[in-house]
Amino acid sequence: MHLSRGSGLLEIVIGAAIIGTAIVALLASFTAYFRYALLYEKNLQVAYLIEEGFEVMSFLRDADWEVNIAAHSPDIFFLEWTGTEWAITDTANYIDNLFLRSVFISNVYRNVSGKISESGTDDPYTKKITVDVSYANGSTAVVKSVSTYITKLE
Repeated sequence: MHLSRGSGLLEIVIGAAIIGTAIVALLASFTAYFRYALLYEKNLQVAYLIEEGFEVMSFLRDADWEVNIAAHSPDIFFLEWTGTEWAITDTANYIDNLFLRSVFISNVYRNVSGKISESGTDDPYTKKITVDVSYANGSTAVVKSVSTYITKLE
């Protein structure tokens, strides 16, 4: 069998194109993988910061409901670790120079049946706590928010 001139060169070019396409596809998939892995890590940190925010609010409730909870309702504030204890502050402080956690305490209302509702009688012994954690992801701001209720313990 006799091959024409240039067919060997054509096979090399086709082979190089296939290998080049495979390398580009692998690089694109590795880039996507690392981008999602980093995003997963940030989301995991956000979940821990939100959980820590609720734990701090429970601690502050147990320390002094009137000073730490009732006096700040409705209000938005930030949590700060002073080195020895948790404190409520009006100053925004970034965690790891990336995450901003804010806490909002709002009043809770109960209807005539005693169930939580949008309007009704104010329940001074129950407050709604919302913890927000935000961070910059490129040019986009990401905000995760979770709410729960907290009650004064006797």
